Amino acid sequence: MTGPDGDTLGARAKAALQRRDGRAALELLAQVPAAEVIADTWLDKALALRMTGDLVAAVDALDGALTLEPRNFLALLSKGALLERLGQAKAAAVIYRNALAVSSAFETLPLALVAPVERARQAVAAHTAALAEHLRASVASLRAEAGGEALERFDECLSIYAGETRAYVQEPLLITCPRLPAIPFYDRALFPWLAELEAATTELQGELHAVMEARADDFAPYIAFPPGAPVNQWGELNHSRRWSSYFLWKDGARQEGACAACPRTAALLDAMPMDDQPGFAPTAMFSLNVVCTFEPSVFCTYCLPSSCACVQPPSFCGPT
Repeated sequence: MTGPDGDTLGARAKAALQRRDGRAALELLAQVPAAEVIADTWLDKALALRMTGDLVAAVDALDGALTLEPRNFLALLSKGALLERLGQAKAAAVIYRNALAVSSAFETLPLALVAPVERARQAVAAHTAALAEHLRASVASLRAEAGGEALERFDECLSIYAGETRAYVQEPLLITCPRLPAIPFYDRALFPWLAELEAATTELQGELHAVMEARADDFAPYIAFPPGAPVNQWGELNHSRRWSSYFLWKDGARQEGACAACPRTAALLDAMPMDDQPGFAPTAMFSLNVVCTFEPSVFCTYCLPSSCACVQPPSFCGPT
């Protein structure tokens, strides 16, 4: 509906909200025909009700907005905040979690929403920690009765339910082999050669340091898409020496020069049960990450089919 000056009821209500006149805004919003009510109408009503101190009715108004737009970020964030003020921490955490899931799709947040979103994260984290503690305390006596039985799966189940972690499943890049068990971390007992590899960490580091000093030019960019290929998130590092590799095995072929330069590492690899797929595997390398968004300056040795890392601090880089 349009007023005598051509302003809609919604616009006049927003003007009243800007004046901090919640009651005037409510009177105007009450006149909006049902057919013209949109999610924004409910959001304005919720704000007006907050101004008048009626938080319970404000939550109901936000539910009206969410009925029309279940993924309305402002409605979710506002409802979480109101529930928190009403002392309903558990319900607030559930709504906050939904709001954060929606916000993850945003590239940036308006400055005015940064603090509320951070509060939402804190509330979700606090509820998650409290729930996990409650669950562990509730089953503590049962765990004690289990004695020495392996309870890793049960503990992981509890952690997933509480929201501390997520269920990790296969996300293959090339081929999906169905019906494999989703085991995040395999038992060390399945890899009898791992102890020998770990014991040689200092020797591996020494050979890595040596080739970094003497054969730095032999490190090739790890990300190397051909021209015209979609690089997606790898655009910044495509063909960049900021993430480079020194291959001892590459796509099933032994790199004789590199193995000669790193005889101890090569001997360890030869003794390991590596994959054998000509033209594809194994691949084993020293991976040099000079500038990394995720973890600055780390060095890893990868051995397929399993992946083993020997990590060095940034100071190990030296002049390289």
